[in-house]
Amino acid sequence: MKRRPGGLTFAGWLMGINGVFSAIGGVIVLIVASNTREMARHGLPQGALLVTVFVALTLGLLELLLVYALFGWSNAARIITTVVFSVSLLFSLTSVLTRQPGALFAWVTGLVDVIVLVGLWGTPGAADFIDSGRAPSARAAPPVPPPPRL
Repeated sequence: MKRRPGGLTFAGWLMGINGVFSAIGGVIVLIVASNTREMARHGLPQGALLVTVFVALTLGLLELLLVYALFGWSNAARIITTVVFSVSLLFSLTSVLTRQPGALFAWVTGLVDVIVLVGLWGTPGAADFIDSGRAPSARAAPPVPPPPRL
């Protein structure tokens, strides 16, 4: 069995940690959103908050599944992870460039996104590791059955 490259392993661990924190954050916000008396007292809409909760939970669980698939030589997982973290990087850059209040958090998130993307595509041996898990492209011909006996 081929050994997983360090950059890919590090990217996977960062992705897993990010997924766990995203899922935990979703559960915490779900607990807060379930207190309708406090939500009404502060004039907060519950619908948009619940949508945010389910998006956070879904993304967190998706990232955890992607880590599992990525460590299992899945090229599709590497591509989906690239799309997810590229969109996250785009949002981080937008937040920084428009000088949003959470710009420091956006810098940190953007840095993690860049580290994951470099770990997926820029480390030596990452492509060889992912390609080693693929099935051979040329299929062997099925065995020919013996001729019938007369």
